[in-house]
Amino acid sequence: MKMSNNGIETIRRILDNGLTYYIIRVIVWAGNKIFRDEVN
Repeated sequence: MKMSNNGIETIRRILDNGLTYYIIRVIVWAGNKIFRDEVN
């Protein structure tokens, strides 16, 4: 039982879920926006 294979399968399952992918995109976008506001 390899952990790396399990991790890859889990990531694949998450990416197959469009909603999860969209939520991750929103979190990344919000994080970048907050980071820019902190710098400026």
